[in-house]
Amino acid sequence: MVVVIEKVAVVISDAAGAAAAGQLILKSIDRLFKGAMEEAKKFADKSGKIVLEKTLPITPRQFGGLRQSGRTSVEVKSKTEVISTVSFGGADFKVDPTPNAPDGFVFYAVNVHEDTTKKHKTGQAKFLETGVKLSMSEVDELFKNTMKAVVK
Repeated sequence: MVVVIEKVAVVISDAAGAAAAGQLILKSIDRLFKGAMEEAKKFADKSGKIVLEKTLPITPRQFGGLRQSGRTSVEVKSKTEVISTVSFGGADFKVDPTPNAPDGFVFYAVNVHEDTTKKHKTGQAKFLETGVKLSMSEVDELFKNTMKAVVK
């Protein structure tokens, strides 16, 4: 039996050799998963930033609080799951006080995002959804490059 690990052929001739090769294979798989997870975290971070970059210019701006509240975060949920989040407003993020957010908390983000009847001087409703759509080709290219980095 021949097993190729990191371009090195290992010939297994007995049970002890098989056990040693098994350990090598497990270590290689573990390194692969760790490398893949690092690439996944980089992908999540970069893709979130791409979406935010495309979203900010179309985010309504009356006093600036909503745009200030735009941010990205990356969360490792498990050994195999990484989540990238782009968010606006909320009780967990404080911006510089504005007339619409005197305490620095932008609680109106969802209303501004969802109200398609309101016309804005700058920006538009559904700004985050539109930002995601505008980002897709760039995020797709980033994904392809990430996959190449994982399997190299």
